[in-house]
Amino acid sequence: MDNFSQYRYPGARPFQNTDVDRLLFRGRAEETQTLFHLIRSEPVVVFFAKSGMGKTSMLNAGLSHLLREKQYFPIFLRCNTPDRQLPDALFEDIALAAENKAVDFVPGSTETLWTYFKTTEFWSSDNRLLVPVLILDQFEELFIFYSKEARTPFLMQLAEMLKPASALAALPANPEDKHLGSSPPEVKLLLTLREDYLAHLDELSPWMPSIFRDRFRLTELDLEAARAAIEEPARLENASLSTNRFVYAPEAIDDILRFLRQRRVGEQRVETNQIEPFQLQLICQHVETNLLGRTDQEQQISRAALGGEEGMKRVLRDFYDQQVRRISRGRDRRAAYRLCEKGLIIDGTQWRISRAEEEIKRQYRVGKPLLDRMIEARLLRAEPRLGSAYYELSHDTLVAPVLAARKRRKSRQLRTTLILGSLFLLTGLGAWQPLLKPWILSIQATPLEFVRIEAGSFEMGSDEGESDEQPVHTVVLSSAFDMGKYEVTQAQWARVMGTAPGYFFGAQLPVEWVSWEDVQEFLARLNEQEGCGGCYRLPTEAEWEYAARGGNDRRWDCKRKKNAEQSLEGEFPLVG
Repeated sequence: MDNFSQYRYPGARPFQNTDVDRLLFRGRAEETQTLFHLIRSEPVVVFFAKSGMGKTSMLNAGLSHLLREKQYFPIFLRCNTPDRQLPDALFEDIALAAENKAVDFVPGSTETLWTYFKTTEFWSSDNRLLVPVLILDQFEELFIFYSKEARTPFLMQLAEMLKPASALAALPANPEDKHLGSSPPEVKLLLTLREDYLAHLDELSPWMPSIFRDRFRLTELDLEAARAAIEEPARLENASLSTNRFVYAPEAIDDILRFLRQRRVGEQRVETNQIEPFQLQLICQHVETNLLGRTDQEQQISRAALGGEEGMKRVLRDFYDQQVRRISRGRDRRAAYRLCEKGLIIDGTQWRISRAEEEIKRQYRVGKPLLDRMIEARLLRAEPRLGSAYYELSHDTLVAPVLAARKRRKSRQLRTTLILGSLFLLTGLGAWQPLLKPWILSIQATPLEFVRIEAGSFEMGSDEGESDEQPVHTVVLSSAFDMGKYEVTQAQWARVMGTAPGYFFGAQLPVEWVSWEDVQEFLARLNEQEGCGGCYRLPTEAEWEYAARGGNDRRWDCKRKKNAEQSLEGEFPLVG
């Protein structure tokens, strides 16, 4: 059984073209039929939507089966590997798609897309000639990953592919291809892309003036369709599913819809009649995987079980972190975070990127077992290409939560693990100074080691950074101070607090996952135990940055920026 098909609600990943997913995919019947008839009647159709509307799900679980029933062969292709030249990469992927779908494939001339589809044949298992439907999914990737110089010849070929021979800019160079007839190839073209990239299709207009004529926009679910997408999968009985059928209490469905239909407009929250499918799937997946008990009897999900609006907000906010924690520990968890946050999102953007399995293993130390678990957790999706597998985040709408989680975790690390490691002993302690050993404080036989930070000045801020970092300004630290050399360990924390929180346990491991309030409590108890009148505190932002720079004006006290960024991920010490 396909691992993707065992749950009723796929969460972040798209629905797939499987028997059970087609049964579970609800709420898009009308839109699927409309798009299907448009494709049958027109040579090229543009299918677009905002992220999270479920374009790929509708293509997989809705449209594909309809096309195959009418003797079409849907071929899903992506233009997201700039190291592979177009259209040659498509020829290779088409052959692979035919093999995967058990379609008899008679390859033709690869001189151009026009000659290819004039000479290539696709046959079904019952010996029927199939009409190829070229589905260039997430077509915005062409404009992201390929330069204009690289994509323009491909766009010209794409437009000419649908024209008669008399309209071609140049006849085929191969003499054998000059007798293929004047009619256009028997092929359909479906371009799917994000709504914010729709205007980029204007690059096709010199060769395809009607590019915007036949288009279909997928919008949010209306309330009736959203209700069906919640209720009907829960009621389905199918041996392939991992959970027994269940029902929602009517007021529970009302609460879900009320929560999902809210939008923030400026400072106000308003209710609409539109529901985003991605958010709906995450909440329903949470219900199925976390709220159902282990029983053979039909269960009902109550309003109270959802936890109200705050409970549903938490589901959306915590999805990414919860999934990574659920499937990995220790080194695997850190590798999973690095892959998602550094490897699968283009730096400084909100764009996903796909990477080959071998590259992921080499650069991010994530092996096949962990990749499989990340796919099963709906964090990643895999796509076979040329004997390898390429991996990417399972959905565009995961990018924002991933980046937000990364920012929260970095901030938490700087406030706790890193800054907690920088507890320092203030100078000018007067009568308390003789009580302390130079640079070493003993907390019940567990030493905190300090280093002297001399007074000085530095240029703080950035003219190119966030607004709260601007402008660059001079900061003067007039007095020297002593700063903790290492992170506070769990043993040191436990000597003061009695217990040591953290997922990774070990006396000499740093304290982790503690809040700012926890640190304040630790400081209060430490000061009380040592009787030094509040001599321990956290450094200010300026004091921390001054120490981290190591006494110079570079952004980081590291030889390369890369090392500095990695140090924030815990791979290199910031100073030392």
